[in-house]
Amino acid sequence: MAIKKTDDKKKATKPTYSRKDILKLRDDEIPPVIDRFRGTYSFLSNFSTYKVFYMGDTYYSAEAAYQGAKAATDLQRMKMVRVKRPDFARRIGRNMKPIRADWENVKLRVMYDIVKAKFLQNEKLQAKLLATRDRMLIEGNDWGDTFWGMVDGEGENNLGKILMRVREEIKTGLKGEFEQEN
Repeated sequence: MAIKKTDDKKKATKPTYSRKDILKLRDDEIPPVIDRFRGTYSFLSNFSTYKVFYMGDTYYSAEAAYQGAKAATDLQRMKMVRVKRPDFARRIGRNMKPIRADWENVKLRVMYDIVKAKFLQNEKLQAKLLATRDRMLIEGNDWGDTFWGMVDGEGENNLGKILMRVREEIKTGLKGEFEQEN
């Protein structure tokens, strides 16, 4: 796999993967389970900085859109629209008070809608998602999130499940309606 390195001396040199490389991986070059949304697969993360238009607003990332959806007030939501860094969006969202009263009942639906919007609004991202073929997608992490991802093989992996569902819907052209699993 060809890796391009940045030559900018002001920035640390790190590998970047071109779209062409990602989309032309042979089947045997893709792991059977994509268990980290970093490097080649960082576009799967809500922390990837692809703009998302959701509920009438454009956010700098899916994370900012998700945190904005928690807002109980328009002022809180508009604050999230302006946040450019996903890590700041998460930090602000974790401390947001009050949040909407129905949040625990709707957060899975909100995440599904945001992830679907992220991929439907960007053809390059759609192609990348489809390039993961039918691989299992696991939001593996070491920060203890067992609701959206998995830690040491334990967790619900709700983000991974949503990504796989959106991938299938894009592949088959389904519109898709959210149904919460019991």
